[in-house]
Amino acid sequence: MSLGLDFDVTSNGQDAEGPATTPEPLPPELRIFVTTSNMGNAMPKRPGLPKNGEVNEILNSILYGMPKSHEGPRESDYGGRFDLLVIGTQEAIVQEGGMDLLTKDIITVAGSVDHTNRKLRSSLREGGGLKQLDEQAEKILGTDKYETPVYFQRGQMRLIVKIRKEIAHHFSNVETYAENTGLGGVGANKGGIVTTLTVGERTRLTFLSAHLEAHEGKEHFHNRCKNLVEIFGGAKQSGALDASITSHHMWVMGDLNFRVVLPVPEGQDKWDNEEHRSKVRALVEEEDWETLNAADELHRALEEKLCLAGFKTLPCHFHPTFKVERRDGFHYQEKRTPSYCDRILWKSAHGLENAVRPILYEPNPAASHSDHKPMRAMFSLSMDINERKGSKPIKCIPLNSNNRPSGLHLFISDMKCTDMYKAFSWKVHYIMFLTDPKELIRYDRSSKHKILDNLGLGVLLRKNRSKFSSAYHQMRDGWPCTSSCTLNPTDINPEWGDEEVQLTINEENAIDLKGNMLYLKVYDQVGSKRKFDDKLIGTVALNLEVLGKQKQGANMLQEPSSRRSSFASSRRSSFAASRRSSVSSLRNSFQRGTSRRNSVQFLSQSDVSRFDTVNIDQPILKNGKEHGRLNCSITAWWLASPEEAYGKRRSRHGKSKSKKG
Repeated sequence: MSLGLDFDVTSNGQDAEGPATTPEPLPPELRIFVTTSNMGNAMPKRPGLPKNGEVNEILNSILYGMPKSHEGPRESDYGGRFDLLVIGTQEAIVQEGGMDLLTKDIITVAGSVDHTNRKLRSSLREGGGLKQLDEQAEKILGTDKYETPVYFQRGQMRLIVKIRKEIAHHFSNVETYAENTGLGGVGANKGGIVTTLTVGERTRLTFLSAHLEAHEGKEHFHNRCKNLVEIFGGAKQSGALDASITSHHMWVMGDLNFRVVLPVPEGQDKWDNEEHRSKVRALVEEEDWETLNAADELHRALEEKLCLAGFKTLPCHFHPTFKVERRDGFHYQEKRTPSYCDRILWKSAHGLENAVRPILYEPNPAASHSDHKPMRAMFSLSMDINERKGSKPIKCIPLNSNNRPSGLHLFISDMKCTDMYKAFSWKVHYIMFLTDPKELIRYDRSSKHKILDNLGLGVLLRKNRSKFSSAYHQMRDGWPCTSSCTLNPTDINPEWGDEEVQLTINEENAIDLKGNMLYLKVYDQVGSKRKFDDKLIGTVALNLEVLGKQKQGANMLQEPSSRRSSFASSRRSSFAASRRSSVSSLRNSFQRGTSRRNSVQFLSQSDVSRFDTVNIDQPILKNGKEHGRLNCSITAWWLASPEEAYGKRRSRHGKSKSKKG
């Protein structure tokens, strides 16, 4: 059960408050404060928010510091106010004198309420402590310091995003969705809220606040992993990819409820519950964070890729946040196992992994309102990598008379899947290629074409094949695809052999590729024809700007892994030799002339050698879970026209149009 709402930061209906602010340019680094708190249905006491949003309020009160593997705050991190404040809460319905069970149950199964519009918020019935929470937050953060583009409630969960007013005009396209996972998938006592904002022109930031299934035990552990898959799959627009794939940067926070489970001692079948609790409490008293982290269920889930594939989190070098008595400090309840239930994670898209720098990650022991201690974190997000620098493509051959390439051509080959998930019923697979924005390679079809596509007859669309792709005649829904790979009964890993797909992005769109993504969607074909109801196995997301700027020896998108296919490795040397020969042939095939087609400028041999093939070995992801891996080789050339690019690429493999006939 999900609901989506779309708002714009500049038109969220809030009343203008305080003095007018002077708009500022986008800073080189965004400083982001993220906090999550299970409020225990009580008003927060010392919630740990920075007064007036001041960064020094947080950095000057650090309790635990960063793990040795990560640097602490830099001098440039101090001073000023946070650019973004993100607050996720669970069990956030509060009522003076406590809440009767009937009222709590009614609120728990309630749907979404959006409080972003201040006028709308003031007209709603004042219940659940909303007014008190508003007043407390404004008293701490100030009433005139931040815009609030997101103030979203789903049942007992809330997600609030505040942006420093001076830079709020750089944010737009706010979308919020929610998904319930409690009480048969209907109740909102458990689930998640997902909101996405665009900063600058194209950089998408996403924040997910979740409350997962509680209790100890293997079944509950696996249900928590399933909860996250359900949230990613449901909290989005129908038919869209999940936010973990489409976002450039994403944060997950909340009461994830993962527990500390120590390995069973040798010679025993299982732990005695009391013995296990005593052992964990002893490790906490000894501050043996390393052993506790090794026994953390979330650590296991990430290692085994059961959920949140590709996400990172810092080690918990501090006291567990659950289950504590409602007073200052860490005083654990005797009948419960101390655990790291409250967490914050993040993930960045390919080519942007170094843009996020964690600065702080720790609990707030002074909070005394709940049986959970709130977690807080600070991040620096480099906008130099995302928005501030122009995306100027590398020089290429040939160049047109305007000294600019007319198009980017991607040649994708050596496609092969490994470690595929075994649960798919059909043995016919194919890859569909999509881009964001979609106009980069998608064919604008007529109604007749759409009907043919839905019937699995896209093969009839053969004319103008070179307009976008060599796979143009194997389209679905206007997107190019590979051929269908039929597997043997005993095989689960499709391989496309010598097949090669060429994708072309015209000059107008290719000059500036910042924020643009290429999606390789692997499908399980249902039936004899590929159609819209084929089952999506998963997606690989690649950064088009990185592919368009690749240099010799810089395999920017290659993930170091022992799983890299021997198939791709064995072909690398011969493939590189063929590429060098092809580039040389390409240079010699064009002569200087007066016509626009032949009016080209050749580069030196050193510039030509910068072209290289990157070998991709990336996970195939769906709803935060890995379903296999995709290996392929991608070569990016900037050429004068699709016809020239396609023709020269064919000659590289010793194929000519005359031989084809």
